[in-house]
Amino acid sequence: MPKKVTHFNETLKGLLKKKLTAQLLRRLAIILLFLIDIKVKEISVVLKCSPKTVYQTIRKFKSDGIMNLLEKSRTGRKSLLNLVEVKDLKKQLILKNSQESHTKVVHVEIIKNLILKNNGKKFSRSDIYSFCKKIGLRKVKPRPVHVKNDPEVIAKWRKEYPKFLDKVKNNFPDKKIVQYYQDETRYGQKTITSGIWSPKGVRPEYKNENSFLNSWIYGAINTETGKRFGLVLPTLNSENMQILLNAFSRKIKRSEHVLMILDGSRAHNNCKIVVPKNITLHFLPPYSPQLNHIERLWSYLKRNHLSFRLYEKIDDIIQAGSDAWNKLTDKIVNSIGFSQSRKRCVEHF
Repeated sequence: MPKKVTHFNETLKGLLKKKLTAQLLRRLAIILLFLIDIKVKEISVVLKCSPKTVYQTIRKFKSDGIMNLLEKSRTGRKSLLNLVEVKDLKKQLILKNSQESHTKVVHVEIIKNLILKNNGKKFSRSDIYSFCKKIGLRKVKPRPVHVKNDPEVIAKWRKEYPKFLDKVKNNFPDKKIVQYYQDETRYGQKTITSGIWSPKGVRPEYKNENSFLNSWIYGAINTETGKRFGLVLPTLNSENMQILLNAFSRKIKRSEHVLMILDGSRAHNNCKIVVPKNITLHFLPPYSPQLNHIERLWSYLKRNHLSFRLYEKIDDIIQAGSDAWNKLTDKIVNSIGFSQSRKRCVEHF
């Protein structure tokens, strides 16, 4: 066997350990044909590539051996800012987007000006868009928080929750304590909208209704198992809340006791309601719907099943709400982000 073929055979073992791409296989074929004395023009015809490609491949092989055929790592485009500058920029964005701030970052032009002011670097708008995506920035609609929302009260509630949970466990030592989140949502002839997919440059239209017929979905969910209970009822009041509690109570297993977390609205927290023996109510702090995980479920139902619907009569509204709720499964409930919510709650508790 010729000496150059023997050398090729030895180095080929190391090359085959690398990831084989179409380009690399073609280069190997060029070198194999070259080693058995096939002419350059014939190689280009057989492999359907230009003679220039064949010459370049052979030159690489001769200069540094077969390993030189591998793709060289590319450094890519240089980042607009270094790591320290990126970290500082993110801190400034968080500060400007805080609850108290009235100058939120609503446009990429603000980021562009921040970089120019702090780092003295000027970039085009398209560069800033690409850079924001690269470092993990995205444009989102902020979550609304009521002006009377008190972070200290929320922190106190979170701190005291484990004690309340232990108290419930001590009161019912022979029962398994199951946690449910309860709330209601209204829907009806005020058309619910949602984001939709559409070709660029086309903004679809929809029929908008602003009448007053509506109904309410009362629901309770267990975020750990995906189990749920719901009723469609005409209004939000203590009488309908009592109907929900009584109906839900009959569905609870004898070996379980439900700790129901809900807001302290008048429909939930008043002297008219008689709480069943197998349910304990625990009220959230005022103006803090973000602590109630069922809010995510309402967003899912409205976005996927109740958006852009038009109703002529109340029966149509009730039927639509019932159909939407009945389409839920344990898997769906567990797949819409409760795991992250539970993780945050555990960290806070």
